[in-house]
This record gives sequence, C-alpha cells and structure tokens, in this order.
Amino acid sequence: MAKTKQHAFTLIELVIVLGIVSLMLGAAAGLGLLPVGEASLLDAIATRCGKKFAEANAKAFLLGRDAVRAERGSAREARV
Repeated sequence: MAKTKQHAFTLIELVIVLGIVSLMLGAAAGLGLLPVGEASLLDAIATRCGKKFAEANAKAFLLGRDAVRAERGSAREARV
C-alpha cells in the first residue's frame, strides 16, 4: 500500500497565508460585505495574530480595504 505524504506547513507559509487572509478581509470590509465594523476586525487581528505579526496583518487589512476603495473611486470617476 502506498504511503501518503502529510504536508506540514512551515511558519513562513502560515505567515504568508495569514497576511493574504488579512488582505482579503480588508477588501471585503472595504466593499461593505461584512456585518462587522472595521474597528472590531482590526481588534480581532491584533488579538489573534499575536504581537509579532499583528502590525503586519493590520497593514495588510488596511491595504486591502484601501485598494477596493480606490478602485471604486476610479470606477465612479470613469462613469462621470
């Protein structure tokens, strides 16, 4: 019987994934798709990511939020 490999994620892989999730969470918040306020989301990032990664993930969240807001602004300007 063939053995299957189990993939153990490295710390760097988990950090990258968490950053991407934070970025996408910010984008969803920027689009108004979430029933939770921005302050609550940033607080959750600060408490759940740990001191070491909280600042980077908060920045990723804000980048995602700002990117969709900027895109929406550009789309509005193009229609005018």
